[in-house]
Amino acid sequence: PRGRADDRRYLFLAMKYRMTELQGAVALAQVRKARDMVSRRRVGDMLTKLLGEIEGINPPHVPPWSAHSYWLYPFTINREVLKVSPEGFVRVLSAEGVPASFGYIRKQLYLFRVLKDQVTYGSSRCPFDCPRYGRRIEYREGDCPNAEKFLGELITIPINEFYTNEDVNNILRMVSKVARYYREKA
Repeated sequence: PRGRADDRRYLFLAMKYRMTELQGAVALAQVRKARDMVSRRRVGDMLTKLLGEIEGINPPHVPPWSAHSYWLYPFTINREVLKVSPEGFVRVLSAEGVPASFGYIRKQLYLFRVLKDQVTYGSSRCPFDCPRYGRRIEYREGDCPNAEKFLGELITIPINEFYTNEDVNNILRMVSKVARYYREKA
């Protein structure tokens, strides 16, 4: 089922379906829009550069040999500089008109019921306890402590290829305002 990130859940493992001719035709039409869609990088790169100048804001690190897709704009806050939780920062930033969200998904994929409780294809137990693999696979909370910690600190802002320089400056102004408030409050 789809919905908000905190409502997302995976109920069972699914089959892998190949693309149909109709889906291919739609995809081909979408490819023509790719250049405009990739311009979202311009918006994200601008935000990364400008937000990186705000004390207490940690924009995403983008190595020089790569490019970020900016599906959403992710960042974290330095809680030693800004005395506020990520949830609190999001609440105030949203009140200022920036539609920020806390986290991306509420928990790691391996903690969803389908993987944690090993909901399989019928009674096969595959792929979790498959004789072809030779050992049992289990997923537990704490398996990826850094990912779990990061997910608990992540703030996201939606961005798209239609954002203007004015939109970027408005986001920048509001993030700066909220960060300044929590720096001075400390």
